[in-house]
Amino acid sequence: MSRRIIHGFLIAGIVVSFPILFKHYLPTQTGPAVNEIVTPPPPSAPEVAPSPPPEAEPLVKTIENEPPRAPLPIKRYKEIPKKGRVAIAPRANLNIDTPGSFPPLEPVVPKGLENAVNFWTRIYAQYDKDQVVFHDQENLGIIYKVLDFSQISNDPNLSAIEKKSLRESHIKEELKQLEKTLDPEAADNLRTQTGQKDKFVAGVQASGLYLPEIENIFQGYGLPKDLTRLVFVESMFQVNAYSKVGAAGIWQFMASSARIFRLNVSPLVDERYDPILSTHAAARHLIRNFQDLGTWPLAINAYNTGSGRLQDAIQKLGTREIATIIKRYRNPSYGFASRNFYPSFLAARHVFNNYKHYFGNLPIQPPFQYDLATFRRPMTLPELAQVLDISTERLRELNPALSATLFSQNRYFPEGSTLRVPAGFGNRLATLESPEAEQVP
Repeated sequence: MSRRIIHGFLIAGIVVSFPILFKHYLPTQTGPAVNEIVTPPPPSAPEVAPSPPPEAEPLVKTIENEPPRAPLPIKRYKEIPKKGRVAIAPRANLNIDTPGSFPPLEPVVPKGLENAVNFWTRIYAQYDKDQVVFHDQENLGIIYKVLDFSQISNDPNLSAIEKKSLRESHIKEELKQLEKTLDPEAADNLRTQTGQKDKFVAGVQASGLYLPEIENIFQGYGLPKDLTRLVFVESMFQVNAYSKVGAAGIWQFMASSARIFRLNVSPLVDERYDPILSTHAAARHLIRNFQDLGTWPLAINAYNTGSGRLQDAIQKLGTREIATIIKRYRNPSYGFASRNFYPSFLAARHVFNNYKHYFGNLPIQPPFQYDLATFRRPMTLPELAQVLDISTERLRELNPALSATLFSQNRYFPEGSTLRVPAGFGNRLATLESPEAEQVP
């Protein structure tokens, strides 16, 4: 009996003393368990201040910039590895005058070029010559500011020189201020772009003169009609366009390339300025590019930078994807203008094909109409204008390839020469006699 009592006391003691001995190791209802990670409650979201009421647009418009971006990956080669090479198909032995069967243009913007196309769409359709956009030249999705110079441009008390000086000083000062707020890489990529809405509107209006015939010419070669929208990127249909590097006409041919595609370029006759003749050359040029490169994005880009440059890009990067080439190919001759040539074409095609959406109804010039007249005898242009009873200015408008010298000097066109005359005037040369005269060489 006594043993049972003793065992009972021992068991009771152990039970009572256990919590006391191990109280620091046993969980409680309010404390955390051993090794349990307690996650603090999430902080409450900060209160958002109400948006201020809209104000009048200031002279300098600040647009939200995108977060910092990683530098674009550039794959460099000391020597092109064999595995990285992409075979360049040899140029097909085709006649570039022979109508072909070419694929249509891609209907969508290639992935990776969305920001660039949106940027150029805004340049063509939103900003005009009085607005200057400050942007990142590598990521066109980043626009820092837009300066509006319309007040300066419209000030009647300022001369043209003063307006230009004020504009340049404001731009220079703004660049300095922006550079202070940017990291070195972003500062190096800072660039300005003047809006072109006013030029695009004028181009749409002028396109009525030549675009119908230009489209017919392209379709006669079997080319997609929308390729003709390239004119907006090149010249905005300015017939007398001449670049600082010597490219001329609506298709901006250099003299050397113009001769390759059989345009006459001389001091007296420069067919680069003839919208119809140069369109035939542009069609041949694009056909040759497509034969060399195999896709329209590459062929269009090559119109600006040359097919050889694009072939080099294909070999070095191992791809024909235009977006990859634009982002990753680095060459001193493949700069900002070349990288943005295809995106600006896509933007120009979109804006022109939807110009009523962007600009409303515009007065479009009527189509270019003319007769082709063949000289029955040598004749000067002033004499021809007199016979036709039209001004020499009108005759020059119809034949923009002819130099001013031919309209002012005693230069005779030989018998059999063909020029454009106003529609309905083609038969007035049939009865002319043939005096002896100095002929155009």
